[in-house]
Amino acid sequence: MIRKSIRFAFLALCTFNLFSYADCPSFVKKNNPILAPAAQAPAGFMVYNKLNSSSKELAGVYTTPINSFSEKVIPSTETDPPTNIDMTWDSKWIVYLSTATRKIYIVRVDGTGKTEVPVTVNATGFPRSTGFWHDGRRGLEIFYTASQTLIKSVSVTLPETGPATFGTSESLVFLNRSPWVFDYASFYAYQCANKRHFVTQLICTGKCGTDGKEIRRFGFFTLPMDSGSVATMDSMYTFKDMPDTSIYGCGFALSADAKMVLANPGSQGDPICVPNRESHLDHKGFMIEPFKEVSDSAISVHDIINDEGISVNWAPTSYRFGLHYEVDFSNWNFIRGSESYVSGTLTGAWAGKDFVRGLWVVNWKENAWYQVSNTNLVSTSAIAAFTAGDPIKHPLRAHQNSYTVSTNVKYYSLTGRRINPTGMPKAFTPPRGVIIRVAENKALKAIQ
Repeated sequence: MIRKSIRFAFLALCTFNLFSYADCPSFVKKNNPILAPAAQAPAGFMVYNKLNSSSKELAGVYTTPINSFSEKVIPSTETDPPTNIDMTWDSKWIVYLSTATRKIYIVRVDGTGKTEVPVTVNATGFPRSTGFWHDGRRGLEIFYTASQTLIKSVSVTLPETGPATFGTSESLVFLNRSPWVFDYASFYAYQCANKRHFVTQLICTGKCGTDGKEIRRFGFFTLPMDSGSVATMDSMYTFKDMPDTSIYGCGFALSADAKMVLANPGSQGDPICVPNRESHLDHKGFMIEPFKEVSDSAISVHDIINDEGISVNWAPTSYRFGLHYEVDFSNWNFIRGSESYVSGTLTGAWAGKDFVRGLWVVNWKENAWYQVSNTNLVSTSAIAAFTAGDPIKHPLRAHQNSYTVSTNVKYYSLTGRRINPTGMPKAFTPPRGVIIRVAENKALKAIQ
């Protein structure tokens, strides 16, 4: 009864906030979110981990189609309890960290070519995080935590057949101001890298803040692209009013052009407009804000989302209650194949009692939320791609690039708008962002 009363109190707060919604910027999507079945989302697949009732990672990297939940373990990953799962832009390869052995592996999504990634660590108990550095200084690289203050990267070459090959490890980011460290205590993915940009959560250990507590905040690092150079805290963007208390921020991901940062807001922004800690509704949605390079003009840590935000997306209203760890949307990623969509997970004790925890896909431009999993599962690492077919049975073979126009084929944009093919040649190459659907409404491909 007490729990239900608290829930109603949070819902009342949410309802009160709706009356002030008119004061929010146009990119804030708080009212009238769309809750839609996964069958209506574009076709593709998700790759994810699973946790047991004790919050320990289960062995195996799992995959399921987006439109119809049917999970299976990717072959050759059956013995690894994975976390920090990341995917190449072409959605053919994944990288992950085994929490049992602290070894990093790279493997195709069909289970072939599994290889251990060679690392050189600088402290016991590492690495504790990993991911792809897309478009790095040596092409594609894999970054990892080598110690509580050091990120390294190793270059990787991905062949059409056979296993991956690697170059040497180089230092990438060094926290040169004690007592700042990376959030290495957990295995959560609090870091991402693309082109010249690196985003991470930082912790000032000890009594750093004015309240006598440690400080948790996020950092935007501009990476040097010449071999051998290392980013330090002098390479980090400086907000003009970063408080001496925790601002938090987590669940980071960078867009393909590295200009957009997807994340949970932490304490950023106006609590009327942003599902943050001050609204008591943090992790009930997400934000997309611009990345700031070290040379950019200083702006308020709140105004980067209040004034320069790209999107603020609130979860459906029935999920807007509980603390951040009780109803917890997080672990965000831009979906490979369309950056109009993101993927994430729902965890939390209350979520498990009142809803089905699991996997989600969101069209952030329209704030349409699709629940992928129809059974209660706990995942802390998930990523998705809009590519038709089962990645295990059909390991992302190239699809044909032209289709014959007929009455049995319908054409839709990624937002579901019907495209009239009248006047098109009998065979044509669809434009980017078009989904080809056959008469029974099964997607064949999302053009990348």
